[in-house]
Amino acid sequence: MTSNIVTPSQRAVTPATHEPASAHVSGGRALFLLLSEARWTVQGMYALRFVVGAVLADVTGLLSWQFLAGLVSWTCVCVVIYALNGVPDVRGDRLNGSTRPIATGALPIRTAWQLIVWLTMLGLGSAALVSKAMVLAYMLMFVIGWAYSFPGRPLKNSVPGLVFTGTSLGALTYLAGWLTAHGGTPPVELVVFAVGMSLWMGLIGSATKDLKDVPGDLATGRRTLPIIVGARRAMGIAAILSLIFGVAFSVVVAVTAPALIVPSLSVLAGTLVLTATLLVARRRTVDDGRGPYRIYMITQYAANFAALT
Repeated sequence: MTSNIVTPSQRAVTPATHEPASAHVSGGRALFLLLSEARWTVQGMYALRFVVGAVLADVTGLLSWQFLAGLVSWTCVCVVIYALNGVPDVRGDRLNGSTRPIATGALPIRTAWQLIVWLTMLGLGSAALVSKAMVLAYMLMFVIGWAYSFPGRPLKNSVPGLVFTGTSLGALTYLAGWLTAHGGTPPVELVVFAVGMSLWMGLIGSATKDLKDVPGDLATGRRTLPIIVGARRAMGIAAILSLIFGVAFSVVVAVTAPALIVPSLSVLAGTLVLTATLLVARRRTVDDGRGPYRIYMITQYAANFAALT
């Protein structure tokens, strides 16, 4: 049965205006544009995960120089892998009406590559200042981020690849925070929270973020959930998955790590709002899919800030 919801792929799509790539962009301006390409809200979320990993391991670790070096390292690799994704995604981003710097031509691809190389070197050097384990975590993060965007069959082109990437990048970030805090054996609260929120990123993130990018994804051969089953069914699946996750996470926290009850309630509240939003969106004739992804992101922020308390 074919879904009758009207998605962006079924409407006329006006690509973003492409400004001619400047022959030269100053260093400061280029770095700002690269950070914009990597998305400020996403990078803020990675930094928050890193801090939570350190705090739940050992709050006193925040006062160490290793923590600062680790945060610099992790910020570099996260910016790099998201900026890398913008290079092969130019065509799809333009079809989706993206205003990101690489897609619009504000940041020349050659300049982006130069900054990516410098940030990769800075991040790897900072990781080496922390420990060998931090270097390994950094390299795994980079390799998975590269595999997400670049091989002949990038991970982003399939639902299993999206789930694996989201879960892995989230888990590695909490792990990196723990590594810099010298917290010894990770407490059960850290394990439960890191696993739960990494699955939230992998499962719920992959089920919601591609609802808004159907035109470009379809044109570039990606097989995301809304492309495979249709937008309406994808929203229904995401709604059910979100509700199950919220309840299951709350139960696991109540049984194994009751100190995390506030963060778990934040997740549960977010899943209820997300589920309702998705069910309402299924009934609309036109929906751009952006609302569910915003709720997914807000829920992440709320849960991680709650964990810091």
